[in-house]
Amino acid sequence: MNKFLKGLCTSLTLFLLLALPAAAAAAEKPMQAAVQNVSAPLGGTARVPIVISENPGIISLQLAVEFDDEKLKLVSVEDGGILGTEIQHADKLQSPYTLSWANYLYEGAFSENGVVCTLVFEVVGGEAGEETEISLSSPKYGVMNMALEDLPLTLQNGTVRLTDGTLPANYVLWISLGLLAAAAAATGVFLIFHKKFGGFHKKV
Repeated sequence: MNKFLKGLCTSLTLFLLLALPAAAAAAEKPMQAAVQNVSAPLGGTARVPIVISENPGIISLQLAVEFDDEKLKLVSVEDGGILGTEIQHADKLQSPYTLSWANYLYEGAFSENGVVCTLVFEVVGGEAGEETEISLSSPKYGVMNMALEDLPLTLQNGTVRLTDGTLPANYVLWISLGLLAAAAAATGVFLIFHKKFGGFHKKV
């Protein structure tokens, strides 16, 4: 019996030694900032969201955005509003572009996940079918909590896939067939009405 209890205690000890670090690692999953992949037509507009997740509660975030300015021209940045109202932008809309949220005087931390901002680009170059990358980087102390601790941050780059801006041939075909069908139906209704009621004007 003593051997059994001793073996059980040893097994439980090994289980706890293995399980606790794994649970702690899962609980400390780093925050993530990701550029979403989008498509945009040549000469058109690309709206590229940056999304944060696994937010542990922060008071500041700094991100640097890099892109090929021969293909993409940054025209504006729309704040998502989930990190307060004190977003600070770089003076010039060019790569690399710096985004900074600093809310040191706010009474509490911001812990919401979602779209932190949307980058609005004009597609000024490139070829249809090509993908141009938008990458992120962050300095040391780029993410801080209420205790002013530097938090880990995982970054994920995204792309803008360039299209020629024309509708697919089968799409145009189906639209044309739909319009023809609607016209035929309208004509049929008119002929039935005319035959039954003798038109819209009464005979005198």
